[in-house]
Amino acid sequence: MIFERSSDLNLAINNDYRLEKYIYTLNMDSTLMSDEMIKTLEEIVEAEKTMKTRFQRLSEKADTPEMRALFKELAAEEEGHEKELGERLTALRLLRDG
Repeated sequence: MIFERSSDLNLAINNDYRLEKYIYTLNMDSTLMSDEMIKTLEEIVEAEKTMKTRFQRLSEKADTPEMRALFKELAAEEEGHEKELGERLTALRLLRDG
């Protein structure tokens, strides 16, 4: 099982949906950078951090080398998401604040 709890899976799915909705909104009007959109992206970045930490912990508890490798890979993916989204968040803040 990849997720410690079903709520972890729900969190990941919910964040993917929110990110897709956010990207769609940006595509519809690239000048729209509301506080709500930035807040949503901040929440998603925090969720990525949380999932990265959970995968790191799971890699430490894994019983087999294969499971450790899987969780380390998933943690690295989440870290990449966190970095990429953090950079986009910084850019949006700069655009919003002038």
